[in-house]
Amino acid sequence: MLHGILVATELSDRSADPPARAAMLAAAHARDKPDHLSVAAPGWTGLAEQAMARIEATAPGLVVLGWHAPTWLGRLRNAWTFRTLARRSPRPVLVVRQPPLRPYARVLVAVDFSEEGSAAAIASVRTAVRCAPGARFTLLHAFDTALEGFMRRAGVASHVIGGHRRKLRSGARAAFRRLLRSLGLPETRFSLVTSPHPERAALRLHAASARPDLVVVGRRRGGWLDGWFGAWGAREALAATSCDLLLVPPRERRMAARPAPGAN
Repeated sequence: MLHGILVATELSDRSADPPARAAMLAAAHARDKPDHLSVAAPGWTGLAEQAMARIEATAPGLVVLGWHAPTWLGRLRNAWTFRTLARRSPRPVLVVRQPPLRPYARVLVAVDFSEEGSAAAIASVRTAVRCAPGARFTLLHAFDTALEGFMRRAGVASHVIGGHRRKLRSGARAAFRRLLRSLGLPETRFSLVTSPHPERAALRLHAASARPDLVVVGRRRGGWLDGWFGAWGAREALAATSCDLLLVPPRERRMAARPAPGAN
C-alpha cells in the first residue's frame, strides 16, 4: 500500500505525465488524489528544497518527479532536483519520463544477493510491487567476477574458472528462491536474470533488450550508485534507459505520521 504520494513539479512544466502517473498509482491503491507540490522554483535549488521540506512535513509513501520540461533550463533544473532528492530523500523517488498510457507491466529490478545487499534487495522488490501491482518483475543480479581476473592471471585452467561462475549462478538462484519465500507473494510473477557484467553495464544492456516500463534501483550506501550522483550524475543514471526510474533509499527513515484530516 502506498501511504500518500507527493508530486513535485514546477509551474513552468506543462507536462501532465507526473500527475497522471501519480493519479494512476493512487487509483490502484484506492487512495485519494496525490498531494501536488507545484512551485515557481527560484534558481536551481527552489523545487528541490521545497520538495524536501514537504517530504519531511508529510512523510509520503512515494515522491513523483517529472523529467521533461519545455526549456533546456527546466531540464537542467529537473536533473538538479533529482540529484538532490536521490541523495537526501528518505522515501522512494519515481522519475516519470514516458507518457502514462497504462499501468506498469514490465519491471526490471536491480538486486544484489550478497550478504550486504540482501536487505536492500527485499526493500527494492517490495517497493516495486507497491508501485506496479500486477506487473511482471525481472530481478537482475550482477555477480562479482573480480576473482576471475586474478584466476586468469594466475594461470588457473578455464574449466576451473567456468566452475566458479556456475557456482555463482547457482548461489544467485538459491538466493532468489529465498527472497521469493520471504516476500510471500505467490501470485506475483518473478523471474531472475544473472549477468557477469558490472551492475551498471548489466542494467544498461538488459534494459535495452527487454525494454521495461520501469527500472528499479536500490540506493546502497557505498554502492555503485554513489558515483552517479555528482553534479551531472543524475543525467548519466537516467541515460542508461529511456523508461521511468524508481530509486529506493537504503532504509526508509521513520518519520512523523501524517496528521488525520481535521486534527488539531
